[in-house]
Amino acid sequence: MKTIKYFFFFICLFVSLHNLHSQNNKPDTPPDKMLANPLFTHYFNAPEDAFYQMMEQKFALRKKQGYHLQDTEQWTSLGPTPINFYGTSSGRVSTVAYDPRDKSGNTIFLGGAQGGVWKTTDGGLHWSPKTDNEKALASGSIAIDPNLSGEYSIIYCGTGEGVWFGGGPYSGCGILKSTDGGETWTLYRKGLPYRTTFYKVAINPRNPDQLFAALQTGLYRSEDAGESWEKIIPSDTAKRQCTDVAFSPDGRKVYAIGPSSEYQFYPSIGYWISEDGGESFRKHEFTKLENRRTKIAVCQNEPQYVTIFFDMGEHTYLCTSSDGGYKFSETDIGPGGGNAGFNLMLAVHPDDHNIIYFGLSNLYKTSDWGKSFCCIGTIGYWGCNACEEGATTQPIHPDLHALDFNPSNPEKIIVGCDGGVNTSDDGGKTWNTGLNNTLNLTQFIRFSSTQFNPDILAGGAQDMGMMYKNQDNLIWNVTIVGDGATTTTSETVPNVFVCSMTGSIPGTVYYTSDAGKSYGQSSNAEARFLPGAAIFPIISHPTEPGVFFILKNRETGTKETGNILLLRSTDNGASFDSKTPYSTMPVNFLPQQLAISRSNPNIFYATTGSIIIPEWHVTNRIYKYDRTTGSWADLFDYHRKKIPDNYFSSLAINPVNENEIYIGLYGFKIPHLFKSTDGGLSWINISSNLPDGPVTDILIYFSDETTKNILAATDAGVFISTNDGVSWKEYGAGLPNCMITKMYYSRVSGKLRVSTYGRGIWEIPVPGKIYVKDNFVLNSDDAGTNVENEIVVCKGGNLIFPFPCKINMKAGTKITVQDGGTIDAKGNEVIFQSLTGDWNGIELQGNAIDKLENSKFLNTTAGVYRK
Repeated sequence: MKTIKYFFFFICLFVSLHNLHSQNNKPDTPPDKMLANPLFTHYFNAPEDAFYQMMEQKFALRKKQGYHLQDTEQWTSLGPTPINFYGTSSGRVSTVAYDPRDKSGNTIFLGGAQGGVWKTTDGGLHWSPKTDNEKALASGSIAIDPNLSGEYSIIYCGTGEGVWFGGGPYSGCGILKSTDGGETWTLYRKGLPYRTTFYKVAINPRNPDQLFAALQTGLYRSEDAGESWEKIIPSDTAKRQCTDVAFSPDGRKVYAIGPSSEYQFYPSIGYWISEDGGESFRKHEFTKLENRRTKIAVCQNEPQYVTIFFDMGEHTYLCTSSDGGYKFSETDIGPGGGNAGFNLMLAVHPDDHNIIYFGLSNLYKTSDWGKSFCCIGTIGYWGCNACEEGATTQPIHPDLHALDFNPSNPEKIIVGCDGGVNTSDDGGKTWNTGLNNTLNLTQFIRFSSTQFNPDILAGGAQDMGMMYKNQDNLIWNVTIVGDGATTTTSETVPNVFVCSMTGSIPGTVYYTSDAGKSYGQSSNAEARFLPGAAIFPIISHPTEPGVFFILKNRETGTKETGNILLLRSTDNGASFDSKTPYSTMPVNFLPQQLAISRSNPNIFYATTGSIIIPEWHVTNRIYKYDRTTGSWADLFDYHRKKIPDNYFSSLAINPVNENEIYIGLYGFKIPHLFKSTDGGLSWINISSNLPDGPVTDILIYFSDETTKNILAATDAGVFISTNDGVSWKEYGAGLPNCMITKMYYSRVSGKLRVSTYGRGIWEIPVPGKIYVKDNFVLNSDDAGTNVENEIVVCKGGNLIFPFPCKINMKAGTKITVQDGGTIDAKGNEVIFQSLTGDWNGIELQGNAIDKLENSKFLNTTAGVYRK
């Protein structure tokens, strides 16, 4: 995690240079937006009601058409549950709250950043998701009614995570309310913005009908238990940041706070106090400094003591008041890690105003009202010394977002951080880091698996680095620390992955040949720091062993033409050829997507462009590359009037036709999926009845000799078309309502896997035989590759074995090579066998070609036979 310090140094340097470049030395957009992950930039300028309408369309489509697969074939979770990292980890928790009705402290609710509401009744040993089927899983703030009226606890969850940047702020669409202890929920939106991002929900401790909410658009009030809302600060239609709100214990005073009104990047409300229970507010000043994101807390049993914690960029400050929040003294905490807009936490001990917990990358504690402070739990980045009494051999994951006190013993606390949740029974001296075993909140940027062993998974995730799981591990392990990005498996060699990172040196490329247990840094694969440039395409050659391609920016490039390089590795990603690039694209700025034809691997398609920095925006373009001529064809003139100029989020080629290509787009209120059948010279819109939202990935497979299945991963789930995009249907039941970031179809295991941004990885069976109409490679490690279904090699298809290997067929199955198909062992010894009983051999039909002269056939009486 220390490498993140240098990452943010470069961010600050880049922003400074960008400010000088901009007119009047002021950037057009805040620095966090400029540096946002390309996965999420389309949300910054999305139409207000876009997310809600997308989900409404999904539910309407489901109600009308049902699912493509039968109810018996549903999505199931593959975790990670848990991740072996800082004890155990899961993913970012943005809000957490003890249920005050349960005095034992065993009932707790948490909100995953994009993972929805979860509940435990045994102190965190077991968690269960409660809002997977709601319209929004992005969680900003959970509040539980302290009045304890009624039989069950009343819980509120403001949807939309209230952060400025970092892991990708994701919009919500209102506030969820449960009146039965979290079992069922109702979404309320009246009076709230169409697109919500909640920093805090506060309930009047004396009046359960009155709530206040701090949102990115202002301070809101409800007088009917959350069913309707009114914006009261500002009183006009302006949108101003309110980053926290708190009640005094008697409910008579309400404190609302945000960044300084003069803060240039975000219009904000400043600091306000109500002395009449929220009927009216008066603006106050608590500091002469320009505060940015700001938190406020009131000591519940000593309400005259009010604490404010705020970020000022290079430093953070703790401000304390003993007169009810009118006059404050300031303590300079020092540098907070440069990302306080992302992680900023404050909590005051309910019985002792001297004890204050506050968090940035570190978790701090003061026991003398801010006169001195030290780190508890976290390792101590940014020069923070560990408390002597709180030194711990088991640090918790950095980047703090929430803290709550056990209702019966405030020495017992729970924190929410980028790694999940952790508890302490002694005020932070020691920590329980084993409470994430059943949580599934990982925010994957990309993931991959392998055809040769479906038990092997690897992926890059927000603040979980690069992680892996194989058949030897029930839990996931982190190999590279930081923020993970792209990961791609070899299509020809077992256990080989190539990946990139964003949290250490953006654009750095790594490789592994042991399924993720260890990584080396690829040589001659230039790192290039540009906003969003760390998430660049990496692909494997479909048939050439050990060959990978990456498309990325030149290290010393500018905005000039020739800044994007196509680099090749022939040694499983250990080195690339940046000194003598495989090819240089005649275009500049961000590479987006790259695909290689399976039917003709000499043909590539690529997309480039940018949407992040307005004054650096370049047109999104599609290119075609022919390896035989070394030339790039710019297809812009063919698609500029057909396809909107939005970020090209996905690219796919029909595995049996190099000229049939598919393009997916980010954004809303536009068509999102296009198809060309002539190599990009003409385009048709095949979005049809897809929900109006980003298409994040495209996958094509055949379920028989003629039926082509097009899968579209979106922010609303996974959809399928079996009629060339004329109509779409939701693929299967059981998938939470969250953003899909990548798909992987394991043909030999008959499983489709997807990664999500907030709910880990999921899989669903793909029923039927394995149809090979393209060039398809099989290989294995020493244990062999298990093939779960019959294989049919169709006319024009090639089943290739480039190395000696073992193929473990399922009992009762066979391989059929149709007339015009080929099965080719390349002279290698391939052992075909079954570990579960007899199998039925290899059937050759008509003029099918077999090149299996050195192969062996075990557990079958059929062998190879022609029919």
